[in-house]
Amino acid sequence: MNNTEQQQQPSQQTDTTNNAPLTPNESEVSRNDIPAQAKPAIFTEDKPLAKKRFVLPVKSNSEIQKRSAEKELSIVNFLGSGEVWSSLFILTHVLKIEVHQTRVTLKRMVNKKLLKEETLPDKTKIYGITNTGIALVKDQTNSKSFQIGKTPQSTVAHHLLTQKVRLLSESIKATDWLPGKAIYKDKNYHLINIADASYIFQGMSCVLEVELFVKSHKRMKKILENYISDLTDTQYGKPLLDRVYYFTPHPELIKQLLDQYVPAGLRSRFVVIQLNTEIYPFRSPKPIVGGDDSSK
Repeated sequence: MNNTEQQQQPSQQTDTTNNAPLTPNESEVSRNDIPAQAKPAIFTEDKPLAKKRFVLPVKSNSEIQKRSAEKELSIVNFLGSGEVWSSLFILTHVLKIEVHQTRVTLKRMVNKKLLKEETLPDKTKIYGITNTGIALVKDQTNSKSFQIGKTPQSTVAHHLLTQKVRLLSESIKATDWLPGKAIYKDKNYHLINIADASYIFQGMSCVLEVELFVKSHKRMKKILENYISDLTDTQYGKPLLDRVYYFTPHPELIKQLLDQYVPAGLRSRFVVIQLNTEIYPFRSPKPIVGGDDSSK
């Protein structure tokens, strides 16, 4: 091997240096070097405990019976006010309870002969008040018992939606509600048109028209002329009528008819409101015990 090859050959020497880490003596270990035991998360989380579920308080038998009687009375007073019959979903709003609870109440009332139930051709089940139920009604002036087989399918949607509007109106303090069925025999009703309902709202005499379908121009013109007469008639010292409320899924069409047939000075006394034709059951809020204020 020549000198050039020896220069290119890498060194074969072995590193004998001891690279093993030194282990400190026990005296050299400070207390701060000893890791503390980790605390369970329950002590370190901001909100370690899960929110408690709401549990209804246990009621005595007398309290249960009292509440059942209150629910029955609410239903017979509603139906006995001239409504005569209604559906499960509407009655959940009367009682302000869930569907399954309302169904139990209605079944009990049917068994007690306070109500009758009927299934219509489209499978809608309705509940009507009986003479036995009317006996419990506080004011029986407009009460009428329900007759099975006497409810035309074509009137069901209109009847239930009128009840929906009633409950919405009464939730904002409408009073003295008189359903259209009761208007026919009310001697104190002096308006020309037989409205779907009459009531008092904010101290004003009001009528309700639920327009699911827009009437012909000829028919609508006559109805509006009658309402104009009632709005301007002061033979009793003041107008017989203050407001006409139209609830309809076709508000723009109704407004066009009002613009066409009602004088400009009276149009503000006709109120047109969009009507959602879906009827949903009552949904009660889910209270949480121990939750923060933002959940209320």
